[in-house]
Amino acid sequence: MLPNKYDKGMVCHTSHLQDRWLLQDRRIMGHFNIDEYNNYIDPAEEQWKLEARCANTDTESWFVNKGEDYDTDILNKICGQCSVKLACLEYAVKYRMAGYWAGTTGDDRKKLRAV
Repeated sequence: MLPNKYDKGMVCHTSHLQDRWLLQDRRIMGHFNIDEYNNYIDPAEEQWKLEARCANTDTESWFVNKGEDYDTDILNKICGQCSVKLACLEYAVKYRMAGYWAGTTGDDRKKLRAV
């Protein structure tokens, strides 16, 4: 069995995107402590990621620096055919994730939360 991000002291090794998710979570918390990460998000809430079409794609497209634009043509093709898009969107809204999730940007999701 491969180590995963929930093993004490381990970083996720299952895909580049999951590594990026872990690093993003680190930014949200302001520092990184695996015990705090384990308490932050219930692993059961992340099972959908295993079925995500983006799981083994290049992560650079999904997370851009402030002022840069997403390559929405490519990202929407991937998100548009994803079977877990709704779970992805719910997760991104709930945890206020940065980046491109379920065909939405962080600004798109801020508008959704305001409704």
